[in-house]
Order: sequence, then C-alpha cells, then structure tokens
Amino acid sequence: MAVTLNVRIYGFGSAFCENGRAIDVDLLIVHQRVDPASCSFAIACKRRLAETIIRAHITMLSEREEMHCEFLKTAEALFLGTVRIDQIEYDLEAICATLSVLIGSEVLIQSPANPSTSSAHHSAISTRWSQ
Repeated sequence: MAVTLNVRIYGFGSAFCENGRAIDVDLLIVHQRVDPASCSFAIACKRRLAETIIRAHITMLSEREEMHCEFLKTAEALFLGTVRIDQIEYDLEAICATLSVLIGSEVLIQSPANPSTSSAHHSAISTRWSQ
C-alpha cells in the first residue's frame, strides 16, 4: 500500500491575529518526512503558495522538526488545511478560499488552479509523485 504524500498548512503571525493589520502572510508547511519525495512535494507546495499569495513568507519544517521546536504551539499557528499529492489543485484552492475569508482576498494574486506557470509542469510533477 502506497503512502499518500501530504503537507499541512498553518497560518501564524499578525495576519492571523484578531485585530492585526498585516503587511505579510506568514505560513508554515509541515511535511511528513525528510526523504526526497516528501521534501520535493513540500517545496512544490511552497512555490505554488508563493505564486498565489502576495507577500507570503513561507517556512517549511518536517513533522519531527516541528515537534522538536514546538513551533505550532509557540507561534499559536492556525491550521488552514492539508494538501494531498493526489488532490493538490483542490486542496490549494480550499486553502486560498480559507485565507480569503480569514484575512481578505486582497492577499491573493490569482487562483492556484490557474497559476502563471504551466499546468503541464504541475501535471508532470503530480504524475512523478504518483508513481
């Protein structure tokens, strides 16, 4: 049985404070492991989020790193969603919709379903990870 790659996305910092007016959007990507496939998927998600969200500052940690430094607890991070390799478009769209509600649609450059980079490139990435 193949393990499905996924990452969890969290928001933290001033954009996610009740009365905060943020100049950036701080996001954390927590990936499952430190093997090449897991890290590559996390990097691809980071790129896609950076293409979609204005002034995104994105940090990546493995699950083990996050547990060690207790980043989620310390930063009072808010869970935004999970991105699964086999549902990347849908999951990124859902996370962007959540961000739009929480902090406003003005932070979005464009829909992740219509990125400025070619969809053929992203299909190739998804196909490679699915194998």
